[in-house]
Amino acid sequence: MTERPMIAVLKEGANELISRLLRRNVIDKRYHIRRSGDTILIPVKDNVSIDGFEIGIDNFWNRELADSPHYYLRKIRLKATSKYFVPRKWIRLGDSIVIKSNNGKMPSKRALKLLLKFTGAKAIYLDISRVRGVERVPALHLIHGKSHEVLHRENGVLFKFDPQKVMFSPGNVNVRGILRNRNLEGKAVLDMFSGIGYFALPCAKYSGAKVVYCSEINPVSYRYLLRNISLNGLESRIKAVNSDCRNSWDSLKADLIIMGHFSSMDFLSSALFRSHEGTEIVMHLLAPTGEIDQIHREITARARHMGYILDVSDSKVVKSYSPHNWHYQVTLKVFRCPEGKA
Repeated sequence: MTERPMIAVLKEGANELISRLLRRNVIDKRYHIRRSGDTILIPVKDNVSIDGFEIGIDNFWNRELADSPHYYLRKIRLKATSKYFVPRKWIRLGDSIVIKSNNGKMPSKRALKLLLKFTGAKAIYLDISRVRGVERVPALHLIHGKSHEVLHRENGVLFKFDPQKVMFSPGNVNVRGILRNRNLEGKAVLDMFSGIGYFALPCAKYSGAKVVYCSEINPVSYRYLLRNISLNGLESRIKAVNSDCRNSWDSLKADLIIMGHFSSMDFLSSALFRSHEGTEIVMHLLAPTGEIDQIHREITARARHMGYILDVSDSKVVKSYSPHNWHYQVTLKVFRCPEGKA
């Protein structure tokens, strides 16, 4: 072991801090991060300062840095033909990986061999198009191994699903992770497009919410939702129905409403009917470059037409969805409801 400068953090906040330090490139990757009781010790580079943390000294095991698969893929990328391509990135789902399609080309056999060697994947899928329809059915083509259910862990939550049958977007991990840190003690949460539990599971497990009410229209996703609720031991914290969200939980007045669907604008009235003064509504939607402010105005105008007064309390980019098109998370607060609706 080697003495190195380090910072110590309680394990509950370690994942978020490690991600932040990795972005700043201040973690000393030559050494293993280690745990001591309920504290995580993170080796950092010499002469760095991190706001809110004192730099200490502790012992760490050396890490033998293996060559990155990106290094080898880069070497063969120039040899790719018009028929094949070499992927620059991929998505990990449990013991399987997903590669984005490249104008109808197939990944080269050599690239696939390298990916199998470095990732140990049991199946490789090619993502050939966006999810389809209101049931959000993925379009994945199996190019290696056998299609099977995967067990995927994210932020301490387990998800079991078949990647070819239901949608799962690891690119949204940060917005799902935010629910871990929210204090919803004793509150009622409505997840209008629950899928397999992307938002409902971390919310029920970590936020302290009294009950998370779920609606999911796709029967396949709903079956996985029920399995994942059981897998995470959350039967007492989540209530779920296999139904269109417009036709379920009619009498509910939720404190937080999650609308994790790009067509959420079309369901705004259903969310408002299930709100009260003080309710927060979190919408996910797509917006072309430079048009998000106009969409904010459209949302509040629609609500005003129904007698509700909303305020946009937060709006952030989740990720790029396509050229000049962005995935936004918009948080609204209900300030006034029409008489008889509160």
